[in-house]
Amino acid sequence: MPASSPVPKVTKRRAETRARLLAAAADTFAELGFGRSTVEDVCERAGYSRGAFYSNFSSLDELFFVMYEQRSIEVVDRASTAVDEALRAAAGAPLSVGEVMDRVLAALPVSRDSELLKLEFFAHAVRHPEVAAALVEQRRRLREELLPVLRIGLAAAGLDPDAVDLDDVARVVLALQDGLYFQELLEPGDARLETLRHHALTTALTRAATTS
Repeated sequence: MPASSPVPKVTKRRAETRARLLAAAADTFAELGFGRSTVEDVCERAGYSRGAFYSNFSSLDELFFVMYEQRSIEVVDRASTAVDEALRAAAGAPLSVGEVMDRVLAALPVSRDSELLKLEFFAHAVRHPEVAAALVEQRRRLREELLPVLRIGLAAAGLDPDAVDLDDVARVVLALQDGLYFQELLEPGDARLETLRHHALTTALTRAATTS
């Protein structure tokens, strides 16, 4: 039907516009910081008007949430793939929590810019309750997406995932990850932090599943 043929083109164009705005925002935030960036800065870098921005995002806050959601999905996908690969490599042999964690951490490369942006946005959210509420909800969804990965990982290590509140475990895992990543912003290149990250996460998972 000729009348309906333009719709996919508009949808594709809109997706491309959003992608370019998100990429421009990531570069802008990395250069200026979230707090100093403006809609105009993002538009200028992307080569779009303010109208194009506001037809896709209501604010820089909303744009950040879309960016955060995309990166959260990538984290969950990478973690899930890492656990699957650990299981295949073990070929039925028992795994330790440490071995599973080795795979997961190796699959999650850390970007200084993305962690710095997250830290800035967390500080922004603390000062704006409505933003904080939205961020809490998004973090809840991220934890929900992590639950199957945690369940499979604990079971692979011979631990009972039903013996613990997996949402609490996910909350602790994310808090440890964020805290250690933020510390790495202050001490870049300190190899001890990677060791601490592995030890802290492995200990948290093991204790949660064996002391409940």
